[in-house]
Amino acid sequence: MIILNQEQRQVLKQHFSNPESNPNIKKLQSMGGRFILVGDISTKFFIENKIPFEVCVVDYKTERSVLSEDDKKIIDSQQKNRQVLKIENPAGAISNQAIDLVKKWVKDKIKLFVIVEGEEDLVAVPFFFLAPATYYVVYGLKDLGMVTVELTDDFKEKLKKEMKMEI
Repeated sequence: MIILNQEQRQVLKQHFSNPESNPNIKKLQSMGGRFILVGDISTKFFIENKIPFEVCVVDYKTERSVLSEDDKKIIDSQQKNRQVLKIENPAGAISNQAIDLVKKWVKDKIKLFVIVEGEEDLVAVPFFFLAPATYYVVYGLKDLGMVTVELTDDFKEKLKKEMKMEI
């Protein structure tokens, strides 16, 4: 398990791209579905707008409140065509289960639906480090909107330096 220190947390609070409160749906639909979604609201947005994606990571909460049953049904509609995995990931940490899950996905390239017991936010980090360049990690920032991070070799190197870590 990796427990992030204060400096590493500050790096992650940077906006790796500009948050969008009103994302361009047509642009996202044209990007080939190479999306990794971290968070319930981002996942719901992609489903409702028929934007294809490879992976979603959810915890059935938003801003520490439980999702409505209607929102949960929308998100759960994606389970039927994906491998469903449940992992634990404590707040402020990246569990070994999360890291192993990302390694398995990189190797097998299967569509995943990941349910996190604990906190899903930091599950984005192993995807930042391990997912192939050409993918995008999408997550929400409270009160700011959705962030779409293009994974490039330059981004990965910069993140590795700034966080002083490897996965």
